[in-house]
Amino acid sequence: MMAAHRPTRLRCVGFAIAVLLTWSALVVWAAKPDWHSPILPTRSLELPATSFHMIEGEGRQAAEGLRVESLGAHDVALQTYAPKGGFEAAQLPVLAYRFSGFVHTLELSLVFRRADQPGDVHAVSLPWPGRGVSTFDLGDVPQWSGHIVEVGFAQYPTPQSIPPNIDMDTFMLRDAQLQSASWRGALRSLLTNWTSRWPWSQRSVHSLGRDATRPSDSSLVAHVALAFALVIGWAVVLLGLRGRRLAFFAVFCVTCAWLMLDVAWQGNLSWHLEAAREAYADGGFAQRTTHVVDPTIRDAADLVKQRIGGNDVAAHVLVVSDSGYTLMRLLWHLQPMNTAVYSEVLWDGRNPIPGSYVVLFDAPRFRHSVRFAQLVAQSTIVTTGNAPNRFAGVRGNPLVLHYTGLPGSDRPYEGRP
Repeated sequence: MMAAHRPTRLRCVGFAIAVLLTWSALVVWAAKPDWHSPILPTRSLELPATSFHMIEGEGRQAAEGLRVESLGAHDVALQTYAPKGGFEAAQLPVLAYRFSGFVHTLELSLVFRRADQPGDVHAVSLPWPGRGVSTFDLGDVPQWSGHIVEVGFAQYPTPQSIPPNIDMDTFMLRDAQLQSASWRGALRSLLTNWTSRWPWSQRSVHSLGRDATRPSDSSLVAHVALAFALVIGWAVVLLGLRGRRLAFFAVFCVTCAWLMLDVAWQGNLSWHLEAAREAYADGGFAQRTTHVVDPTIRDAADLVKQRIGGNDVAAHVLVVSDSGYTLMRLLWHLQPMNTAVYSEVLWDGRNPIPGSYVVLFDAPRFRHSVRFAQLVAQSTIVTTGNAPNRFAGVRGNPLVLHYTGLPGSDRPYEGRP
């Protein structure tokens, strides 16, 4: 059996150069710069923090920037700036912004107003601003077009994750800048996209959150996997690795790739844990259990329990809502009652079991359907919340029907009560 030859020094140097060039090309490909753009931006528009005005919330100017001290009446802090004469969005598609002490429990958005739609305000979610300058490419945002007359930043508790009306520490808007397209801007936007923190939301498909900011962005997982796959390929071509040595080298590369991704994932999970601590750690158990992200849905569930009878856990309660999120949260808050989704149980047009309850909440489409009219004719109204009958079950107030099985209630549902 012939002994395996060690790669020569020249081959090792060539391997290192090939990996360096390949990874550099891969980063440029992921950044997707405009090939005709310059290395550095040729035009920029300063957005000094001292020029921003508080529209919602409380804040004051300081030597370092604009200090935001509290949210407004609608749980939103909003700061805007109207540049003199405005500017063309296509000429300044790269946003650079810097905050200090930004709260983990808040989400950040860029808001802007266009000259052709002065009555409309457009908003774009931004990555959570960590230390230093964050960069975001607005070139792929369809609304970022035309003549911009006003820009600003909005902060608010993360929807579906952080309860409203929570106490927050002050933070500061340091500065911001809009830049023309350049290679530097594209590379910095890629760095922000791969290293920034995003709150959990319905776009998060697992506990690690979203892999890319937008569908058009480059996936960190895919590019790391491709980068180490190319390293293994260069090892075969230039180093001549075969057999067991190639297998050991491949395992080593896979381990390195996994460790790199695990560091990024652990950073995201630690950030989410810090947000949960800021929202819930200071309160006791009773406060944490009542401090929910959807107090309106919780109050509706409490009202339903009160009117139906919270102790009657055997009562069959069918829940209707046009929003999937509202439906699931209402089912959660109604526990331990015997609940089910109306459309899943009675999908074939059958009627509920006489004595069942039907709860409508945020269900305007079902409220105006023929099926609803038939259901009302065979039911008695238990409660309409705090709204008139015609508004109950549409928004903010539940409508509870007690199905009595009046004439015409053939084909009853034959499932469990």
